[in-house]
Amino acid sequence: MLPNMPATPTHFKLEKNPMLVSEEMTSEKIIGVDMFIESEEQPLVIAKKCERHAGVKFKLVSISNRGTQVWPTGSVFTNLVNQYNARFESLDGEPLFQQDIIGLYVSLSGNFKICSFELLNMWGDKKAYSLAQGQ
Repeated sequence: MLPNMPATPTHFKLEKNPMLVSEEMTSEKIIGVDMFIESEEQPLVIAKKCERHAGVKFKLVSISNRGTQVWPTGSVFTNLVNQYNARFESLDGEPLFQQDIIGLYVSLSGNFKICSFELLNMWGDKKAYSLAQGQ
């Protein structure tokens, strides 16, 4: 307690943890996924492999490396590292389920080491994710 300052009353006996819910979460839907893959191959080769795994629910939208789009457009002067982000979106614009994402993960893991993945969500009509430079 600081001298000459009034004390703030505090309740230390909570029955349960307080829960704060964002308004945006009420109309959330999954519309795609970023698959972070490890590969020493060139973007065109990676794209061809990814497109084979897209199936009937996904389309490959872009591939980026260090935040810069390298497929379907990109510069041969872009220095690459062996970590890529392959962005897949819903083929027909319909919401996806987590099971769809896991299915794509399993399929892609036959060709690539998948480091991680991140869901692409929409909150209402707003994208809740960023675009790669050049996308």
